[in-house]
Amino acid sequence: MRNLGINKGDAVVITSKGTSSKDMTFITRFYWQMKYWGHDNVAILNGGTAAWNSAGKPMSRDKFKPGEGNWVAGEPRDDIRATADDVKAAINSNTQIIDGRAEDYYLGSTYKKKYVYAAGHIPKAKLFQHSLLVKGDKAAEFLPKDQLGKMMKSKGIDPSSPTITYCDSGHLSSGHWQVNKNSYKPNTCPLLLMSFCLSSFFEQVEMTL
Repeated sequence: MRNLGINKGDAVVITSKGTSSKDMTFITRFYWQMKYWGHDNVAILNGGTAAWNSAGKPMSRDKFKPGEGNWVAGEPRDDIRATADDVKAAINSNTQIIDGRAEDYYLGSTYKKKYVYAAGHIPKAKLFQHSLLVKGDKAAEFLPKDQLGKMMKSKGIDPSSPTITYCDSGHLSSGHWQVNKNSYKPNTCPLLLMSFCLSSFFEQVEMTL
């Protein structure tokens, strides 16, 4: 962070290529990480560089070498991170669990990451794959909150209820954390717990196929 010229308290806007849901969830993963380590002055560019470019905004190919920043990590915010114990408790409570991966990962039918110990999904988890979060031909922009809310409800997910999102590594599921935390008025939607990944969980709980 310091090598990128970032100082404590700087306004930071995060972008990426922005042409797919995976691009956008790389942004939200970094956004979550900055929030987790105490940097609040941060925002994402919806649609990434693709949206910026398609809107006719200025682009440059000039190289830029920033000076040394003074950024330091703050105390970790464990209220936005779910542990394996949190997830085990959620299985037997009213807390929702959302699987943000593609359906074949959820079903355990065709593929799993090498660092994930078993195929399938966490018991009770509901599927809302990451590709549903965005739309757009030129740029992948997050859907409006009302549309996302209706889609989630159609899949039996209550956007206003306590929720843990997960995927294999915390990358894809950060998008669900991002859109849900911003979809409803403050204090009406419990903050979603994110950064729970299956690679740390399969050894402790039997998975569902």
